Amino acid sequence: MIQELSFRWVIIGLKKDTIESNGLAKLMDMLNSDSNKVKWNLRKATLEESVIVDYKRNKINYNSDSVLWDTTKIKFIKQSIKFTPTKLEDE
Repeated sequence: MIQELSFRWVIIGLKKDTIESNGLAKLMDMLNSDSNKVKWNLRKATLEESVIVDYKRNKINYNSDSVLWDTTKIKFIKQSIKFTPTKLEDE
């Protein structure tokens, strides 16, 4: 019998590699508490996440098609999977 996992995951993307934040310190204290049953990980934010945060901070409407992406840092893969909705039979 497989036991259901009794914890939640929190993954935080950071723009900088060194963070000095009272808010983040408080969050880390909460996440480290055994009573919360939370596993967590810190990672570097993706380029898209960083761009979105900048748009939100500057109160600019974000549209991914209007962003001039740095193609030396991000590779867009041609979509090879085609979604075809199933046809429903009349009942």
